[in-house]
Amino acid sequence: MKVSAERGDAAGGQQFTTVTVISTTTCQLPGTPAVHTTDAAGRLLVVAKPGLTGSPLVTLTPGRPVTSRVYGPTTCNAPVSVYLVVTPSTAVGASRLLVPLRACGLTVDHYRG
Repeated sequence: MKVSAERGDAAGGQQFTTVTVISTTTCQLPGTPAVHTTDAAGRLLVVAKPGLTGSPLVTLTPGRPVTSRVYGPTTCNAPVSVYLVVTPSTAVGASRLLVPLRACGLTVDHYRG
């Protein structure tokens, strides 16, 4: 399973990052990934709260990506994270992605795809 993230343009005091998950086998994931940010030493900064609800399970087929959006405000003095840590499923484990975010509070939406 491959997990990647791409930062979008921040506007109006908001930031977003699109998380993409691609599997090489057919499998099921919970409808929303677990997401948090850390500093360079791995210390937890912010845990993303679930946002829009969707299906409780998402079926991945080989090569067909699903995406989820992580978003939140940038209008605070919180430290900028170094890593976005995404756990698509407890069976898969976490992926630590180099995505700096000012983590005033984050929300993660359900998978789409």
